[in-house]
Amino acid sequence: MRWSTSTRVAGAAAVLFAVGATVSGCASGSGSSGSNTITWWSPNWDTPTAKQLIAEFEKANPGDKVNLVETTNDTMATKIKTALDSGSTPDVMTELVSRIPLYSTKGQLTDLTGMFDANMPKDDFNTSALGAVTTDDKTYAIPFRWDAQGVIYNKDMFAKAGIAQAPTNWSELQADAKILKDKLGVAAYAWPYGSDANTQTRWLNAYYSNGGTFDTKADGSVSFDSAASEKALQMLADGFSDGYVSKSSFESDNTAVQNLFINKQLAFYFDGVYAVDPITKAGLNIGTAMMPGPDGPGTVGTNGWAFAIPAKAKNADLAKKFVQFMSQSDNMATLTMTFPARLSAAKDPKFANPLYKPFLDQQNEDGRAVPSSPGYAQLTQTVYKAVQQVALGKASAADANKAIVQQAQNVFKAN
Repeated sequence: MRWSTSTRVAGAAAVLFAVGATVSGCASGSGSSGSNTITWWSPNWDTPTAKQLIAEFEKANPGDKVNLVETTNDTMATKIKTALDSGSTPDVMTELVSRIPLYSTKGQLTDLTGMFDANMPKDDFNTSALGAVTTDDKTYAIPFRWDAQGVIYNKDMFAKAGIAQAPTNWSELQADAKILKDKLGVAAYAWPYGSDANTQTRWLNAYYSNGGTFDTKADGSVSFDSAASEKALQMLADGFSDGYVSKSSFESDNTAVQNLFINKQLAFYFDGVYAVDPITKAGLNIGTAMMPGPDGPGTVGTNGWAFAIPAKAKNADLAKKFVQFMSQSDNMATLTMTFPARLSAAKDPKFANPLYKPFLDQQNEDGRAVPSSPGYAQLTQTVYKAVQQVALGKASAADANKAIVQQAQNVFKAN
């Protein structure tokens, strides 16, 4: 089975106006200050590179100005929604791919389908990434970053336990985990069950890996596979009673689990490619592998970031010009911390580290976009509670799954 990323990816974000985060003049809270000026809302983790690319754009286009306003992960979703609902918007915004349909279906985003041409062909984009921002054959954002999770493992700990390679399916994972626990005296891995969003992400990977779907039908209802959900709950509960999954899982988020791994309290864990460099810098000898599923590589939830132009942008023409510049392969590779959405951009030397390859294979071969249905977010608390109950041994997977199925019927009108 596969778990999702991301994402790290995967949670909500919000826009904070940051004083001093502007480039080339004073940024207004929304919109543009002139016909040759646009405002771009961009997450603060991209700021240094964003400023560099803005300078290059302005040099290549004398007279055009881009005001950069930083956004943050904590408040982005609420701020962007408020801006779009009020009509007081920036000209360009960086937003989570899975949230794009929430706005496009309400007519709040500009149709960017016409931007694709010989210099930016659709077939140069990750299929899942482009599909996630396309509704009724109209594309409402240009994805530039795409993420999926894989396995990161401590090669020295595996060798000490006599294990030659990372597990390739779920049965091998369980067997290896037991060996690691018995021979090394430490928990083999952990989950970030201290966070409801992180927990839902892991459930989604397991659900996808067991054949579950969220397909929209002709009547508007969304498919839901109760059997796949029950299997996902059982997989996420495996190992706690045998002691090879750390009980720290119940208090940990992604960062805490990563720290357990860095401190050698775990032999492996599940994360995105963005974790490789910090862990390597911490001095660990690591290997990476695709996420194991029931019978081989699992199917993971994929998500990422995209450029969108609000329907009420004051300078849509310059906004499109800027987005086209930012979407060039080399600029996309420069901006992206993990993998770019354009296939040609992924060929940049910065992505050549062999440790990165399993993550790229995972998202391109066995990744599926995070559900874009508004109802999916409404499953979060129900999934979180069900996973906790089963992992703690307070309910069977079948019993805990009943609440998820009921909620799915409510929000998806699923049969």
